[in-house]
Amino acid sequence: MFHSSLTSALTEATPLACQSLLAEGIKFVVAVENAKGEWFLLHADDQGHAGNLAKIWVETMGARGASCRRIFSVGVAPKPFFTIYEDCGFEGETA
Repeated sequence: MFHSSLTSALTEATPLACQSLLAEGIKFVVAVENAKGEWFLLHADDQGHAGNLAKIWVETMGARGASCRRIFSVGVAPKPFFTIYEDCGFEGETA
């Protein structure tokens, strides 16, 4: 499901949802903003997996940005441990 903001996307991470994910061995969530400005969440098993998902979505699949957060039984961490943004470049810049 797509959301119009990061805050809205993170509302999916209720304590009950987080407890279920932890029971399945999923310890991290990746919040991705696609090229349309829509947000969605991906699940990751470990820190490396989360970082790889974020990098792939931004560098290969054209997302504007992605951030990785730890899941706790009461919700997701308020601050990400890793964030990546698209390379915007500047007008007149040569490759």
